Amino acid sequence: MLRAFTFILKTIIPLAIISGGYVLAKYLLATGPEPQKRPPADRTPVVEVQTIKPQDYTVNITASGIVKARTQSSLVSEVAGRIIEISPNFRPGAYIEKGELLLTLDGTNYLDAIRIAESNITANEASLAQLNQEEHNTLTRLKLARANLQTVKKNLNLAQRNTNNVKRREKPLHKNTHLIQQNIQLAKQQMSLTQKNLDLGKRNLLLAQKEMNRLQELIKRRLIPINQAEVQEQKVLQQRQQILQLEQTLVQQRQAIVQQQQQLTQQDQSLAQQDQSVLSQQQQVLQQQQAVNQQQQTVANLEGQLATFESRRNSLKANNQLIRTQLLQQQRNLKRTKIYAPYAGRILEQRVDISQYVSPNTVLGVVYSTDYVEVEIPLPLSKFALLDMPDNVAGEEIDPASYPKATFDVPFTSKGQKWQGYITGTRASLNEQSRQITVVARIDQPFERIGSRSSTLKIGQYLNATLEGRTVRNVFVVPPSQGKRRNMMTHAIIKNLMLRTNRAIRTNRKKLTLTRKNNHGWCYCMVCKKPGGGQPPDDRRHPVWPVFSMEKNSARGFPRV
Repeated sequence: MLRAFTFILKTIIPLAIISGGYVLAKYLLATGPEPQKRPPADRTPVVEVQTIKPQDYTVNITASGIVKARTQSSLVSEVAGRIIEISPNFRPGAYIEKGELLLTLDGTNYLDAIRIAESNITANEASLAQLNQEEHNTLTRLKLARANLQTVKKNLNLAQRNTNNVKRREKPLHKNTHLIQQNIQLAKQQMSLTQKNLDLGKRNLLLAQKEMNRLQELIKRRLIPINQAEVQEQKVLQQRQQILQLEQTLVQQRQAIVQQQQQLTQQDQSLAQQDQSVLSQQQQVLQQQQAVNQQQQTVANLEGQLATFESRRNSLKANNQLIRTQLLQQQRNLKRTKIYAPYAGRILEQRVDISQYVSPNTVLGVVYSTDYVEVEIPLPLSKFALLDMPDNVAGEEIDPASYPKATFDVPFTSKGQKWQGYITGTRASLNEQSRQITVVARIDQPFERIGSRSSTLKIGQYLNATLEGRTVRNVFVVPPSQGKRRNMMTHAIIKNLMLRTNRAIRTNRKKLTLTRKNNHGWCYCMVCKKPGGGQPPDDRRHPVWPVFSMEKNSARGFPRV
C-alpha cells in the first residue's frame, strides 16, 4: 500500500501536470491575436557637403590628477619636555610663515645641564692650570736633581780615587810588615843560636870550674904547679866573660826582637789604620754610590712624572672638549625646545597640545609648503607620446619654459575657476599594474586670490587637466562623428569611384584630425536628419564616406593614436 502511494506521488502526478501545461500552451497559441504588419521605414540618410582646408592643429590632452603638496614634513621633537606655550596658528588649516614660533617646550633641565657643563669646564681649566704649574715645578726639580746627580757622580769619582790612593799606600805597609816579620824570624833564629851558645858556654864554664877545683886540689896536694891552676882560672874567666857576652847578646837580641815586634805592631796598627781608611773610603764610595742611585731614582721619577703630564694634559683637554661638546649639545637642545616653522606653509595635522609631555622623536604635527603644489597626472603611453616634452638626461639642465603648459579646473562645480600651471617632468618609473606614466605638473601660488579666483586648492583634491600637446602642420580637422571607427575615416576617390580608408592621428569629442592633404581641397559629407544641418540619432549605424581627391602626403613623425 505504501509503495503504491509513493509511485502515484512521484510518477503519475508529475506526468499529469506536464500534460496539462502542454495542452494549455497549445490552446493559448491557437487562440492568440495576429501581429500587426507595418511597412519598412525609409532609412536613406540625408547628407551635407562641406569643403575642408589644411590647417595647423595643436593637440590638447584631457586628463585628471590629484593635488599633492610639493613639500610635506612632519614636525618631530628632538628633545623631551612639557609643552608650555603653543602658537594660535598651530591649528589644522592655519597658515604659517617661515621661522614662526609654533611650540615651546620646558627647557629648565637643559638650562641646568648647561650650568653644570660650564662649571665642569671651569674646573677642568683650573686643573689644567694647576697641572701646568706642577709641570713647571717638576721641570725645576728635574734640573736641580740632574745637577745634584752630576755633583754626586763627581764625589763618587773622587771617593773612588781616594780609595785607590789609600790602597796604593797600603801595599808598602804590607811589604814592611812582611820584612819585619822576616827580621823577627831571623832575630829569633839568632837568639836561638845565641841561647845554644850560652848553654854551651855554661856547660863549658861548669867543666872549667870542675877542672879548676880539681887542679886546686892537686895544688893543695902539691901535685902540680900553681901556674896550671892560674891558666885554668883564666879559662874560667874567659868562659864567664863569653857567657856574659852571650847573655848580653841574647838580651840585645831579645830587645831587638821586642823592637821588631813593636815595629810589627806599629805596622799592624798602620795597616789597621790603612784598612780603616780603606774601609771608610769604601763606605764613602758606597754612600756616594747610594747617593748617585738615589739621585738617578729621583731623576727617573721626575722624568716619569714629566712624561705623564702630557697624557694628563691631553686627558684634561679631551675631557674639557667632551664637556664643551656636551655644552654645545645642551645649548642646541635648549634651542630645540622652541619649534619653528621650517618654511611658509599650512598646518595639515596637529597631534599635541598645551601641557602635554613629549619625548624625543614624537611627531608634533604635519605641515606642507604653500609656494606651489604638484599635480600627479597618470597618462597612458599613447597620450604621453602627444606631449612635446624634452628628455630628462643625467647631467643636462632643462629650461622650464620648454615644458608644456597645463590648465586645471575642479570637476562638478559651476564656478568655472581655472588654475594655470606647467609640466615639470615625470616620475622615474611606470606603474606596474596600469602601465601608465605619471606626469607631474606645477601650480604656483595655489592658496592666494589671483584675478577672479575665489577658492583655493586642497591637498588630495581631484582636478581635471588640459595639457598642451604638440602642434602639427597642414592637417584636416573634421567632426569625429564622421569616422566609421574611432581612428578611421572612409573616403572615396571621385574619379575611380573607389572606397578607401584614411587613418586619423587625433580624435576627441569635438574634432577628428586627419593626416591626408590635397592641394585642391577636401570635401566631406555630414549625415543630417534634414537638409541644412543636424545629426542623425545614431551615427554609428549610418556610416558616411567623405568625397575628396587624394594625395600621399602625411604629417610625418607625429605619433599615431
